[in-house]
Amino acid sequence: MRSSQLTFVLIALIVFGVVGVVAKLVTATGETEELALSGITPLTKNVVDRVVIRSIKYGTTTDLRLVEDKWMADAYPTVDVWFELLWVTTARFEGADLVSTNPDNHPLMGVDTETGTEVQFWDGDQLIEQFIIGDRWEPPPADNPEARVTSPWSPRAQRCYFRYQDQDEVYSVYCPIPNRFVPDINLWANPIIMEMPLEDLAGFAYIYPDEKFQLMMVERRWAVVVDGEAHQIVPSVMEELIKSVPRVVTSVIPTVEEVAQLNFGHPDATIFIETFDEAKTDAVQLLFLKKEDAGYYVKNAAKPYVYFLDGKAASRLLRTRTELSPGSYGIPSTTTSSG
Repeated sequence: MRSSQLTFVLIALIVFGVVGVVAKLVTATGETEELALSGITPLTKNVVDRVVIRSIKYGTTTDLRLVEDKWMADAYPTVDVWFELLWVTTARFEGADLVSTNPDNHPLMGVDTETGTEVQFWDGDQLIEQFIIGDRWEPPPADNPEARVTSPWSPRAQRCYFRYQDQDEVYSVYCPIPNRFVPDINLWANPIIMEMPLEDLAGFAYIYPDEKFQLMMVERRWAVVVDGEAHQIVPSVMEELIKSVPRVVTSVIPTVEEVAQLNFGHPDATIFIETFDEAKTDAVQLLFLKKEDAGYYVKNAAKPYVYFLDGKAASRLLRTRTELSPGSYGIPSTTTSSG
């Protein structure tokens, strides 16, 4: 059997999830090669302090660095669980199965220059390993779950593929979760803008260019307070606002170029989310800048990171006095002193 024929058989077995132990691969010259990759540098968190992930086709890059014992995705803190999954996968590279020597199969396995992802592993200034990796999965569209899709990873086979950039040999490892090496900062960056348990919440203060007001408890009821006067509030609107407090999550991480153009010295809105003196969490100040097309850039004043909230997500937090007033809903309102 020719090498190309044997390669086709091996790929077919992988696609259908039949993963076996094969001892040798017969090449076109009749020579044999070991089917297990050996001799690579251990790719663990004890060795690697930087991982650079780049889309070969689009040039999109995410630079992951260990900074003071904390992994950062560009300027953002990362989600620890994603790194743990990455290390589980890279630990399997030593001893990985050789599944193809035919470059014609590279597109199918996602390790060609069109669909592959270039991944570099660094130890300080030393590049210790570099691969082209195919672990992308594109699920069928929701309206046609039986549609055929072409992607290197499949739920049935659960394999990730990789090769050295200057070599044709492709190896595979067991990979129960796809997209571990995606050059998209939205996958790696921690999306949480703020967190606060409701038992710590004491009130809100809003500052807009044309108005200022507070939301606080007055006589055991939430009220809008303006210049010392407490006004009745619509309970259902207040309930929706409170529901947004425990965790505010970004819609997307803005690009470095976007952030460089922003000036939070003059925000379009500021929200102080206040806490009780005995609270376990600190008060939070959120600064908002309107994006031209839609949504808002958001910055927690205590942190250097900038996030983005789409219009729907931002509207849960950015309440106006008119929205909160019963009069806007045809309900008579009352006014009392907050003192």
